[in-house]
Amino acid sequence: MQLDPASLINYESLGGEYLILNRLEQVKAVLREALARNDGDNPGIHQILYDLYFVQHDSAGMEREATALMGNPGYEPTTLLAEANTAAYDGLFSKARELTRRAVETARRTDGDEEAAVFESVGALREALAGNQALGKQQARAALVLANGRNVRTLAAVAFGVSW
Repeated sequence: MQLDPASLINYESLGGEYLILNRLEQVKAVLREALARNDGDNPGIHQILYDLYFVQHDSAGMEREATALMGNPGYEPTTLLAEANTAAYDGLFSKARELTRRAVETARRTDGDEEAAVFESVGALREALAGNQALGKQQARAALVLANGRNVRTLAAVAFGVSW
């Protein structure tokens, strides 16, 4: 960061690492500095802020960051998936399913079938882990129909394994 303070990837990486280490005040400080240096318009920073607000149980903060990311083709599908995972965490599985469906559709339009299949398989694994084995298997099969890259196959295999 000292060598290239304008590079946002450095701030994203450091903020993400601090989040993993549960050093939340340092996450905030790094991201505040990144936003101040770069006019606050960086999708990667907003994604990390979403995760930070999730950890802090700050639904208003999560909503603000999701709103900032929506409409950004490179980040809209992953934002929808993050919101789906948050909904599932809160026990709102029908909302999680709808958000996952939207994430898959958006990814197909913007990122292609492989990314959409990854999102479908994440949904499959989430369903299987929640005890919805039939739906988990169905979504895992749907993911493999869309694409069969390594990440899709891995997530689908875990979903199938949890569903048996």
